[in-house]
Amino acid sequence: MFALPDSFVGLDGAYDILPLVLQDALERAPFDEWERFTPFTYVDRKPIREGVSFYLLCGSEEELRQMGLRMYQALQGVGYRPYLAFLPGIDHLSMAGAGNKQVLSTIVEAMQQQK
Repeated sequence: MFALPDSFVGLDGAYDILPLVLQDALERAPFDEWERFTPFTYVDRKPIREGVSFYLLCGSEEELRQMGLRMYQALQGVGYRPYLAFLPGIDHLSMAGAGNKQVLSTIVEAMQQQK
């Protein structure tokens, strides 16, 4: 038996990795192997899980900001109520850096709002 999470926190996520994978890598591994690592693959699975929270934080890189927005819209489209925050001045590498107070306070604030 295994447990499923009640919450998902996306830190500047590459939610659609297929456009980011180099062509030669796509040729070496089957498409369905890459698709397994793409969160968009799982968004519209039915039925949706009640009580699951999604917190998406996006930094300053435009391509990842757009992916975050698309993920947010996709989650809304299937019935979830995700939280989305844009954090200017935070790059992809520092998003998950230990002790990043802006990121941590945004997550805590988001979780408190959705209680």
